[in-house]
Formats: sequence, structure tokens, C-alpha cells
Amino acid sequence: MCGVEGMPPLVVDGDCEVTVAVDDADHTVVVSDGRRPHEIETPAEITVSRAETPVRLVGPVADFFAALDKLS
Repeated sequence: MCGVEGMPPLVVDGDCEVTVAVDDADHTVVVSDGRRPHEIETPAEITVSRAETPVRLVGPVADFFAALDKLS
């Protein structure tokens, strides 16, 4: 089973765990960042949860007023 079109994001509470199970498939691929596919053997179960330490995905924290001062 595979989606033909894009799907809206799945939004859950930060304390939730999401588990996806694949029982029977000829070819199974997991993609976590939209770019790097990883092939897995079935049956498989993937559980996603929030890590204790957050990861920074985009540059340093921006301070609007510090950036504004640089323009002066």
C-alpha cells in the first residue's frame, strides 16, 4: 500500500509515540528526512518518539533586535 498523492502532515502531541508496522511487502523503504531512503526487511516495526535532547534543524537562534541593530 502506497499513497499516490501527497498527504497532509500527521500532527500529534509531543509526548506521543507513533508506530508503523509492515507485515508483508516485497520492498519496504523508510525515509525520515525526505531525501535519504533506507531499505528495511519485513516484517518490521518503526516507532518514532521525541528525543530527550532536541536537535537544531536551522541555524542559530535569531534575535530580531540584534539583527536590526546591524542594519543601523
